[in-house]
Amino acid sequence: MLWARSRTIIRLIISHLHITNFFLSSDGCKSIKSYGVASDFLLSFYPTPSKSQGISCQHPSSHSFVKSPRPTVRSVYPSTVIPTFIFVIDPVDFNKVWTFNALQILAFVLNILVVGTAVLSGRVRRAPIWFIFMGGWILWSIAHSLLFLSGRQFDDKPPPHALCLLQAGLVYAIPPYMEFLNLALLVHVYLVIRATIEHRRPRTQTPLIFIFLPLGIFLVILIEVLVIGVKNPELIARMPAPTPVYCNVTDRISFKISAISFALGVLSLIGLEVALGIMLYRNWEGFQVIRHSPGNGTMVFRIFVFSVGPTLALIIEILSEISPKNFSFVAKVVVHFMPSMAAIIFGTHRDIIRAWYCFGNRRKVDSDRHPSYPIQRTENIPLSNPSVRKEAPSNGKKTLAGTMCPEYA
Repeated sequence: MLWARSRTIIRLIISHLHITNFFLSSDGCKSIKSYGVASDFLLSFYPTPSKSQGISCQHPSSHSFVKSPRPTVRSVYPSTVIPTFIFVIDPVDFNKVWTFNALQILAFVLNILVVGTAVLSGRVRRAPIWFIFMGGWILWSIAHSLLFLSGRQFDDKPPPHALCLLQAGLVYAIPPYMEFLNLALLVHVYLVIRATIEHRRPRTQTPLIFIFLPLGIFLVILIEVLVIGVKNPELIARMPAPTPVYCNVTDRISFKISAISFALGVLSLIGLEVALGIMLYRNWEGFQVIRHSPGNGTMVFRIFVFSVGPTLALIIEILSEISPKNFSFVAKVVVHFMPSMAAIIFGTHRDIIRAWYCFGNRRKVDSDRHPSYPIQRTENIPLSNPSVRKEAPSNGKKTLAGTMCPEYA
């Protein structure tokens, strides 16, 4: 009888040591299953935890889990000799993660199409600040997709520190950078419209301060995050479940700096829009002169519409800080739809649409032509007057292709 009790006490002590080692191991689920009868005997003394305190420990082949950065250790009955330890492993919400990834892919494809059309088409003319602004959204989608592109989003192991640090720096630096680029684009349009109304030659270049200011803000925030990550590597981590979409900084300093810079950009943009709206209201007749000019006439209205996105994102971001449970993912969706919104709003100018339409019409015309006649055929004139040439008769019908693309009519 004494030997049986002694053996039970020894097994109890060994099991307790194993449970302690369980929290220090990298794979708790495998560890607790390897203890056999001893762990079962020990856990039989533990009270059954409630649903809010339940142990989530399933085989990784059936479900994907992302371990919390710090295990949660609770004691259901503190007065007992042996405490109850609970290791919380949160499941990944695949719907939210793939929604986020889809937004990045959509933004990348749309902005590549818009920028590529403007670069390759000779009919689309834009200021350099427009190309910088649209190219910034391509950088946005790439930066937020680094974990996805490297295959580290659903990995049980933490991503490489260098990759995570780079993504964290870009994630915090790009939103204010893009907002101040939006401000620079509006400044360019404002100067062009004011010069036209005042019957002056508009400037073709945006003031350099409005180009270097966004770049300076971007570099300051990026360097700040990199310095924090190098000095304190434990602060750089992948976002916890259920949405491990990218890496961030676990302290609040970087978030506050990025959020304040973004808010300043939004407020500056709204202030300039008000000033531009007042100027247009007072000089509406003069504005009609450039209303239909490509790149400037409707650009102001497009910027007005696009500014709704950052303003709404700022409001929802504030609400997400007040109530994270209700607005956290909604804020992410609104913010990360802005790149696609920019491609749709600034990529639907008439000249860009015409470039696509004419490209398709040119391919059709080229395929219909005979190989022997790479240009339009003309009627032969008698040799007595070879200098006079007469084009082939036309049916006189005007088509949409002839209106938009006269060179292919």
